Amino acid sequence: MKRVFMKFLLFLTVGFAITIFSSCDDSTPQPQSKTGTLKLSNLSDNPYQIYIDGIYVFDVAGNYTKSIEKATGEYTVRVLQKSGYLFYPTEETHHVNIYTGQQYTLYFPKNKK
Repeated sequence: MKRVFMKFLLFLTVGFAITIFSSCDDSTPQPQSKTGTLKLSNLSDNPYQIYIDGIYVFDVAGNYTKSIEKATGEYTVRVLQKSGYLFYPTEETHHVNIYTGQQYTLYFPKNKK
């Protein structure tokens, strides 16, 4: 009986050790961030102000491209010519969808494409 008890105790100890060490694995996959990239490409020689959902974000110089990471979702992007116009600035509104891990490129102004 003592021998059976010793085997049971050994089995229990080994099982416990395996359980403890296997739960310390650092290779657990991390959840993917739910962001994508919005790339804004200015085809004009003139600088433009960028607004996303009505909030000023940054300027994009003429013939320049800037990128921004955004959470997955739908956005309204407004581009407003900052200088170089004769009577009034060029202003455009675009609706874009950002998908996880994807890049969306917005070219502006439309008449330069």
